[in-house]
Amino acid sequence: MIIGVLDFWTFILVFFRVTAMLLTMPVLSGSNIPATAKIALGGLFALILRPFVEPMMHHIPSDIYALMGTIFAETAVGLLIGLFAQLIFVSLQIAGGYADTQMGLGMINLLNPFTQEQTSPTGQFLFQFGITIFLLLGGHLWMLASLADSYRVIAPGGAHFSGDMNGSLLAMIGEMFVLSLRIVAPIAGILLVIDVAFAIVARTIPQMNVFLVGMPLKILVGFLTIAFIMPAIALVVGQYIPIIGAQTNALIRAMR
Repeated sequence: MIIGVLDFWTFILVFFRVTAMLLTMPVLSGSNIPATAKIALGGLFALILRPFVEPMMHHIPSDIYALMGTIFAETAVGLLIGLFAQLIFVSLQIAGGYADTQMGLGMINLLNPFTQEQTSPTGQFLFQFGITIFLLLGGHLWMLASLADSYRVIAPGGAHFSGDMNGSLLAMIGEMFVLSLRIVAPIAGILLVIDVAFAIVARTIPQMNVFLVGMPLKILVGFLTIAFIMPAIALVVGQYIPIIGAQTNALIRAMR
């Protein structure tokens, strides 16, 4: 079997788009997975997709600047697809951080093994829970399908970023904050009621050390509330996976 220049060039473009997405998508982007494994997986997917993508190729860049620009554009497409899916987990971390602040755990940080960043305890718990829901609902398969479908819209080397990318990015960021609010609203509401109740107690019984009694109670009630609304959180996260898919498709169309 003779490998032509067009075959090799198609493989390179597919490899950069696929590998860029694998390096940024949920689960696989974690530093606990070796970079060599991600690159090898990207090469495997590129080999699988190359025969289907090659008929879309029309020309090979004639100079080094066009060649490097094309590779950079393909990498940017893969990075944006992967980062878009990460926003749902950023929402969970934001919600958990706010809940910990309300419970009095805002100064406690734990190392997130996926992102290698310091996060709040509840933020990390919701992040891990979101990863579990994402995998159970086939989110990783949806991402691979979105990557394959992206070639129907953007052929290899066909990304020009001429559409309304700002609109797609702002829409997804808005959805991220809405998701955070929907998750943290019940927790914040109950803890606010407790704060008001202890404020009334402090005014009526000045001798009582409200802070000493209130902090353990707020932590206990906060964790019980999180445990009680776990099915609702799973439902909300499941509802947002198709939303992310729609926003990702809009972003892909904007990158043509």
